[in-house]
Amino acid sequence: MKVLLVDDDDDVMLEALEKAIRRNGYEVELAKNGDEGWERFQKGNHPVVVTDLRMPESLDGLDLLEKIRKQNSLTQVIIITGHGGKDDAIRALNLEAFRYIEKGSSEMSRDLSDAIRLAFERCEEEGGDTDFTSLLSNPEKRSSIEKIRELAKEIPVVL
Repeated sequence: MKVLLVDDDDDVMLEALEKAIRRNGYEVELAKNGDEGWERFQKGNHPVVVTDLRMPESLDGLDLLEKIRKQNSLTQVIIITGHGGKDDAIRALNLEAFRYIEKGSSEMSRDLSDAIRLAFERCEEEGGDTDFTSLLSNPEKRSSIEKIRELAKEIPVVL
């Protein structure tokens, strides 16, 4: 079963995200703030992470994304926010967020569902497996993926 990490400091939102994601057939591991999300990420096998942008008194979503990028460039991170702006969106894209989704929009549920599905598809395309244990242990696949990511950084982002 495909497992993803979901990180949000709002208990109501976290519960709603969990229910919606499980309905789509995924297993969900929950974290209630950025610090807990980082701890769970380090201990788990998470090819996809969904995180809130703003989480006071802990790592925020962009800090978490940056830490994940430094440790594992293969994980697909989806940022969700109710308070983001253009600068946050640009920073998220520069840090290679997979998607940046606004909370509360009428399309949020569909957009998130699509983003999660596509994130897992990208994991499979890049490594042929959503189990990072086997993917990361294959130096040939990891090396090719790292080269592609380096080339992608040179492509300008236009909003």
